[in-house]
Amino acid sequence: MITSSSPKALFTVSDILNFVAIIVTVIGIIIALLQFGFTSASIVISVIGVTVLIYLLVGRILPWFREHFLTATEMVIEPSITEPSTTELPSSPPALLLQSDQTFLDQVLEQLDSSPPLMLLAQEHRILPNVLETIYQQLQHRVGEEYTCQLIPTGQEEVTEEEYFSNLAKQLGWQRPCKTAMDWENLLLGKLPQDHHHLYLFLNRVEKGNPDRAKELAIALRNLILRGKLKVLLLGSGKLEELKFQADTSSLLNIARIERWPELTSEDIQRLYEQQFPQHPPLTAKDRQDILEASGGHPELLKCCLTYRVKTPAGTVPDYLGRLSQETVLVSAFAKFTHQPIHLQQLREWLNQTNVDTVKPHIFDLLLREVYWLNLLKEQEGWLVWRCEAIRQAGLQVLEEVAKVRKN
Repeated sequence: MITSSSPKALFTVSDILNFVAIIVTVIGIIIALLQFGFTSASIVISVIGVTVLIYLLVGRILPWFREHFLTATEMVIEPSITEPSTTELPSSPPALLLQSDQTFLDQVLEQLDSSPPLMLLAQEHRILPNVLETIYQQLQHRVGEEYTCQLIPTGQEEVTEEEYFSNLAKQLGWQRPCKTAMDWENLLLGKLPQDHHHLYLFLNRVEKGNPDRAKELAIALRNLILRGKLKVLLLGSGKLEELKFQADTSSLLNIARIERWPELTSEDIQRLYEQQFPQHPPLTAKDRQDILEASGGHPELLKCCLTYRVKTPAGTVPDYLGRLSQETVLVSAFAKFTHQPIHLQQLREWLNQTNVDTVKPHIFDLLLREVYWLNLLKEQEGWLVWRCEAIRQAGLQVLEEVAKVRKN
């Protein structure tokens, strides 16, 4: 959070000297007129005096007056973040990060100072509760609260430029409307540190709202980054990546470097198990490996496996498979693609393949991209593959049910 500076004194030594200079100048003009009358000498002295007087009034006194009196009738920018109630982060105490999350975050923060803007991308369900809050707290601890700022743009699709940037301005403590992106850019410019430090901006959910507004925001941030005082950390998923590849050369997203959230590990499974079932005996290495294989590292399926493990300690991977393929999270994911016949045909082909497609920097196929960001696929030895057999079976079952309905 950006902290406010201490209040300034009403009069400084410089202010007092300026007032004295004005009084002396006025007295000098009056004496010149009384002494010499309206002669050429008195007129020259008066012109010089008036010039000095104008300089003092405009250059010295007017800025002092604006600073100490006009701001009393305007909204003062408080350098703290006020998040709108519709986009608040969870208020519960932050949980300890999983080992893979902490290692990833350490690497990100280590390179933040020397890198272009960083774009952290995560598949569906991968970012666990309280992780965002913990990331921001660790960023504050690393660089200082006064040099950090967190913004969450509105997720509304139908939003004007003024509404969008006024929302962001409010999170910076500014209550007056920002009519344009340029107004907001100038507002943030005023908050950039004047010393050797940077302002670190943690930006979340950029892709959730209006894409045109997101592009305007990215251009404004690019302009500020060029001034050398702003560091940006963005968090999102597939839609944010899509905005990056659609961005023009004036956009922040165009120069952002992508860092993908890591896969869950065997050590993460142990930590989740201890958090969810602290009273139960620890998992063995084989238990953790079976759960990782059965769930494919999908966070929601992994939690289901932990529950099954507690209820049926003798369960094996085949036992998990039958249960996981019926889970709502998988059925609802595949149900999204059942409305277009062309999607059904393509999905059936992929579901019958071991390797769905080669790994590329960006997935341009719209259907494949959506399947990937729903966390149904993962990268493995240069290929995109189904995370686990349960996911593949769930997809085939959904397609079979759709085929039955259409026949009837």
